[in-house]
Amino acid sequence: MGSIWCCNLCQQNKESTDEEVRIRKSVEEKIAMELIGNEVHRNPSQNYLHGLLNSMQADSRFGAGTASEKAGHVKHATPRQAELRTQIQLPPSDLPYPLPPVGFPTNNLSDSEQRYLLIEMYRDFIVELYRGVYVTQLTSARDYSEIHCQLKDDLTTLTLDQNTGRLIEFPLKSATRVYQIWRRDGRTHELTHRTLSERRHDLMDGSRPQDFIVIVEFLKRKLAFVFRDTKQADRFLVCMELLIQEARQPKPFGYLFGTPGTSKVSSRVPTARHSPTVGLTPR
Repeated sequence: MGSIWCCNLCQQNKESTDEEVRIRKSVEEKIAMELIGNEVHRNPSQNYLHGLLNSMQADSRFGAGTASEKAGHVKHATPRQAELRTQIQLPPSDLPYPLPPVGFPTNNLSDSEQRYLLIEMYRDFIVELYRGVYVTQLTSARDYSEIHCQLKDDLTTLTLDQNTGRLIEFPLKSATRVYQIWRRDGRTHELTHRTLSERRHDLMDGSRPQDFIVIVEFLKRKLAFVFRDTKQADRFLVCMELLIQEARQPKPFGYLFGTPGTSKVSSRVPTARHSPTVGLTPR
């Protein structure tokens, strides 16, 4: 059964590879043109373009800033999870997809190129969260607490380890709302993924301390995740909303799962559990 799945997977990858390579190359060239100008961009090496795009994408990931994460795509625990990443698709939507809030220019990109950046960000987000990450949570007592956050094998249930000796599960299909609160100097601003691009310039002023808080709201509870970096907060907001949208489908991730009770997601490789550090750190 596994060999049949691998054959089908390879065939699907082959059919989409050429188009993705073409789009990625176009994205890299346009971004380089925007950032470094015509003179420098005349004959950049392909490795330079890859590195430029990968570095910009890495800035918004969990644990951004570490050399290992900036080296390229998120490190996958198993080859099967690397294959899983290539199969993840955006959830069905009757509304336009949000722009990828990863901090680089998108004005000159076509719709297909912007969608490519969005799905790359979404794929990395899911795989990182599936492997497990440490995040900063704002508790009901207004304290900051480092917790471990992880997706279960169904990719639609969020598990939190708050160091209390028990795990708490949150089915994402039950989430009622996702939004971001920007707080500084006693003032609060509420943002959704559709208003991120309208953020005023003063909100981006880095001269004063600020927190970006993403709220995942359920019927009887709210989860508040705290970020000090706007790129990570924006990415978490957009990707979490996409993930919740997928979880609400009649058959979430139906293209990844076979018969009920079976999963094409590889089991996790056991890893040592480390003490939480400030910010966001992958397990």
